[in-house]
Amino acid sequence: MDDGMMNDAAETAFQKALSFEQSGELAAACAEFARATELNGADPRYWIGRGVALSQLRHFAEAARCLRKRGTARSSHHQVCPVPQAM
Repeated sequence: MDDGMMNDAAETAFQKALSFEQSGELAAACAEFARATELNGADPRYWIGRGVALSQLRHFAEAARCLRKRGTARSSHHQVCPVPQAM
């Protein structure tokens, strides 16, 4: 699979994950976010989504790992939302 096809597949998985998350199917959302990060680990949106879904499932250690990963996945064409810092 070439890079363009992988990026398209990653975006499709991301959109599925968002749909699952919206409907409360968090385990399915996590699986699709994981697929997106495996296909394109450079897009921080995928890592953030995965981390948020994992935290909703109370998988805090894995969620933290994914949210930290988003900081190393930056590329010049993506905007990254900052992760709120604990007070």
